[in-house]
Amino acid sequence: MVLTASSLAASAQTVTLLYAFDSTNGAFPFHETLAQGRDGNLYGTTNGGRFSDGTIFRITPQGALSFYTFDGTHGSMPYTGLVLGTDGLFRGTTLAGGASSDGVVFSIGPQAQSPCC
Repeated sequence: MVLTASSLAASAQTVTLLYAFDSTNGAFPFHETLAQGRDGNLYGTTNGGRFSDGTIFRITPQGALSFYTFDGTHGSMPYTGLVLGTDGLFRGTTLAGGASSDGVVFSIGPQAQSPCC
């Protein structure tokens, strides 16, 4: 029996920072997955941020960020990412907020603007 060993050189990987949250535009992306919209942009959620209710963010492949801020009434603290529906709308859930403060299931379009900002 002949055993041979060889090593393969791993190619270097480059990590490119697209954006760093600074709590004015979101903070603490928690249990996050990103969803790619039909427009090619990436969408996700942060658990905190402006007013501490969390955000839904859109980031372009070049790193330009825009966001929707939760206001408590329409949900607060999204702890998971978004799902893109066949109709082009994103769906998700929040841990808190809504009429009973027990969370909401929400639907939002890719061009939504924050009610407060």
